[in-house]
Amino acid sequence: SSSLIISTNEGQIHIVEVEHGRLVDSITDTNPSSLALNTKRGTPTQPLLAPMAVSPDGQWVAAGSRGMGGGGEGQVVVMNLLSLHAHTTLSLPLDPASTNTPRVTAMAFSPAGDLLVVATAAKVIHVFDIETGQLSQWSKKNTMRISPTLQKMHGQISGISFTPNAPAGSCPLMLNTESNICHLDLNADMGGDEAEDEEEDDEGKTD
Repeated sequence: SSSLIISTNEGQIHIVEVEHGRLVDSITDTNPSSLALNTKRGTPTQPLLAPMAVSPDGQWVAAGSRGMGGGGEGQVVVMNLLSLHAHTTLSLPLDPASTNTPRVTAMAFSPAGDLLVVATAAKVIHVFDIETGQLSQWSKKNTMRISPTLQKMHGQISGISFTPNAPAGSCPLMLNTESNICHLDLNADMGGDEAEDEEEDDEGKTD
């Protein structure tokens, strides 16, 4: 891509032309319901937007909020790079067995750009439908099923990537920590045995 998308400590998103280092545009429209975006400079309670992910077609950018005491924790803001407006705010469910607000550690869009996979510090993944802003049916059915397998991985989930040129009817992705890799398919139900097999297959898949 010829553009670089960056976030600032003030909660702003800037689009920079790489070749000339020129600021092309900034996202300044804030969704009133979004606590994770605040473009008023100088306010000490503004959230930090990190990490970020851009859809393959360049239409969407998602930014997780780490918060700075002013709200927005446990949220992901999705912005339309074509219109330069905030599209929706995704609220993450509380992590199981924890009262802490979820903190995003990694995100990735599906190849079609219609789904966003979000990983939290508790090694829980959520899959959102971008158009509706709701959890996908796969996520509602399988997030808790695969949680025990993900909990066995060492370290936080720091990377999410989809498999290019995947066979028709499949949507495989790879989750990685500092020392483990786990493979999932968002078009397949993860039963108890299947989730356990994934964990066994991942043994030895270390950097």
